[in-house]
Amino acid sequence: MAKAVKQLWPDAKMTIGPSIEDGFYYDFDKKEPFTDEDLLKIEDRMKQIIKQNEPFVRKSFPSRTRWRCSPGCTKIISSS
Repeated sequence: MAKAVKQLWPDAKMTIGPSIEDGFYYDFDKKEPFTDEDLLKIEDRMKQIIKQNEPFVRKSFPSRTRWRCSPGCTKIISSS
């Protein structure tokens, strides 16, 4: 989803939310809120990306690695 949003709205900033029962969620910071039409565009772009069959790559970082992220992200990480 993030890749689709960034392709459609390159200026959108990704943010993260706290963990939830089934995993975690993240949000996007952009000037205007997403509309129902935007959600359809995102879904269509996600389908195009899935068809490309790109591999998923997991990256691990030492706990001392400094994260570069939004102020909200930093707040969540530091409170963990």
